[in-house]
Amino acid sequence: MKILIGLHDSEAAHEALEYVRMQNWPAGTKALLVAAHDPSHHSYTQTYDAPRESVEEVFEQDAAPTRSLVAHAEHDLRDHGLETETRVFNGNPREAILDAAKDEHVDLIVVGARERSALSRVFEGSVASHLVAHAPCNVLVVKHARSESDFAS
Repeated sequence: MKILIGLHDSEAAHEALEYVRMQNWPAGTKALLVAAHDPSHHSYTQTYDAPRESVEEVFEQDAAPTRSLVAHAEHDLRDHGLETETRVFNGNPREAILDAAKDEHVDLIVVGARERSALSRVFEGSVASHLVAHAPCNVLVVKHARSESDFAS
């Protein structure tokens, strides 16, 4: 079995990773950890046409926290006996995860669901919803675990 875990720096993604870590997967299960760094979320303005090497260097430095996140998650899953692979892409997380799922012929995609307002989902979209609608395989969406104090307010 091959599972793809979509990662980003959020509590929801950490809970999805924890869910995968706590499951009793069949022998030989491989985990593919995928994260996408979307440089379009940042604004880079320049008054001149910068050399391509310097722009790529800025993007690479900007993606360093994403690469660190993936490396930490990989180490965590390996410590729990799963064979792992990683991929970090530049671009839209939805498309990166879908492309990786198709290219790698995964059996299951696991992602976390962030608590978001309806307005935010309309304008920004939901990665989880997009994957459920378009993935070539089953998608498991791990929802944020709510405590009793979340219901008191």
